[in-house]
Amino acid sequence: MEMQPKNPASDLAIGVSAALRELLASMRTLLANGNDAGSSRVPHRQVQALRRGDALAAALVAYARCQELSPASIEVLPFLSSFANLLWHTLDRRIVVTVDVERDCPALFVDAPALEEALTQIVRNAQSAMPHGGRLVLRGALDRRDSRLLNLDVIDKGTGMSPDVVERAASPFFTTQEDSPFSGMGLSAVAGFAAQSGGRMAISSAVGQGTTIRLSLPTAASARS
Repeated sequence: MEMQPKNPASDLAIGVSAALRELLASMRTLLANGNDAGSSRVPHRQVQALRRGDALAAALVAYARCQELSPASIEVLPFLSSFANLLWHTLDRRIVVTVDVERDCPALFVDAPALEEALTQIVRNAQSAMPHGGRLVLRGALDRRDSRLLNLDVIDKGTGMSPDVVERAASPFFTTQEDSPFSGMGLSAVAGFAAQSGGRMAISSAVGQGTTIRLSLPTAASARS
């Protein structure tokens, strides 16, 4: 099922993001002044709340397709291999990560940090769906229906999602996780990033079988044409 941001309302999302960032800046100033007055250092919960606020503000901008992106040519195999190595240091060791890139896979034309952030969000969801470990595949292949696009698939063998959940998965503020640092904006932000980059996001899932999230993104060759 193809997932595009629903009614992005860019002006509203950008406005809320800006207001949230102003609020966070004020909170940081108050906390810093409290420390200067001799109080104890900022409690961990407050630091965590500020970080979650920053993440939400960034997710709103991504959802609105208004990120400041600097696309460049990216070789898929080195990029995914480096990302998998990063995951090895951060994921549950019971999750086995495999990289599968087709031979002669063309280069992508996207913003590398934004792509890494989008994949990180997808992987975060995959990890939650595999609480006892499992297999995670990062796959890259040319889109057979549209040679201007390259498909990046994140495939997990986790709990999967029902059709109703898949339908709502990319909706703003929808989450099945009680402790989501993005407050349900994760996949909305990913879909926004894909759309702003000239591509799309799609989700395929079945309960008890796992989930595949596909980012179809422009190739470097298509960007030059």
